[in-house]
Amino acid sequence: MSPSLELDDEELRRITRRKQPAAQARFLAAMRVPYRRRCDGTLLVGRTAMEQAMLGAQPPATAETVDDAGIQWKVTR
Repeated sequence: MSPSLELDDEELRRITRRKQPAAQARFLAAMRVPYRRRCDGTLLVGRTAMEQAMLGAQPPATAETVDDAGIQWKVTR
């Protein structure tokens, strides 16, 4: 059986060492791991995103583009 696309609640508690979703969210934000908040307040975290964060393969915080006029724009995610 292949692992699910998202972390289950127990995995998230084990990784963050936090029980409360708000504390887990702070931990994930510090690691720059994207997450979604479910209607019940728990967090939805993708397995691949967490694995990339744990390996240190983080995407850049800003994306830079240069348009035809030579203006360099920064887009904050």
